[in-house]
Amino acid sequence: MRRLRELSLLRTGVETAIEIQAGGGGDTVVLTTATESAIIGTVEKILPTSALSYKQVLQDLAEGQRVSYRGTAAELREVVRELLDHLGARRRSAQDRQTQ
Repeated sequence: MRRLRELSLLRTGVETAIEIQAGGGGDTVVLTTATESAIIGTVEKILPTSALSYKQVLQDLAEGQRVSYRGTAAELREVVRELLDHLGARRRSAQDRQTQ
């Protein structure tokens, strides 16, 4: 079980590196508020791939010629889900250590 957890963490690191390299081509996102900048900075520290997704959401919202926001909403929902999942896992891990 421990080895499986190690492999899962390794896979996550590899996937993160691939996604960051793929998305790092051009930062065309214009941050319109200090709040958005703070959100991106915080999320980059926790989950870099989610920060890329949030930047994509901002870029999509800035586009004037959109027919639908369904994909944008799904992307934002995934950012929130990933963050909650990550933070929940950290909390469970801390609780497990306290009970041992």
